[in-house]
Amino acid sequence: EDLIEEVGRLAGYDRVPARQPVGPLRLGRRDALPAIEDRVRDALVAQAFMEVVSYSMLPDSVLATAGWPESIALPRLANPLQSDAARLRPSVAPGLLARLEGWLRHEAEVSSFEVGRGYAVGPEGSKGPVGERREVVALMAWREPRDTRDVVRALRSVAEETWARLGLPGAPVLTPWVPEPDAPWFHPRRSAALTDGTGSA
Repeated sequence: EDLIEEVGRLAGYDRVPARQPVGPLRLGRRDALPAIEDRVRDALVAQAFMEVVSYSMLPDSVLATAGWPESIALPRLANPLQSDAARLRPSVAPGLLARLEGWLRHEAEVSSFEVGRGYAVGPEGSKGPVGERREVVALMAWREPRDTRDVVRALRSVAEETWARLGLPGAPVLTPWVPEPDAPWFHPRRSAALTDGTGSA
């Protein structure tokens, strides 16, 4: 490249013929999922939620505090930036929970969310491709204890407002839900799911 540039400089760039590049042009298409994520962002921000952006790697101490079972392996980086943060997060939830105590020192009420990815060891094991799950996690917390019914009403109100802003049909139905072992941050007997009643949303 340096030789060609030198030849052009000596011969004169004005003597190099101009040639219009020729080739097929393809219009790119945007994945539909990011557009949905943007709509969820807008819906939560409209309800005074603060968006959080965090790293995909988590310290072992954060995973332990969140109750992550050591029996479930997580993808591990070969050359992590921090030796104690070599594993990829299974969800954005542990990172949000790790920051919660600090937030509540300064605010009596916290409403935050994060749009991100959770990771898992793929079907081919630790040497194969990493599994990814895109998710949105919203968190509400209060410094002072609140009646459980008030908490449920507040959470349901946010879910229903987000549901409506996304234009989903009908009203969400509250159904009992037992969290899987890979979601230990949910209460085993006080968790529920909001669906459209058919299981499709």
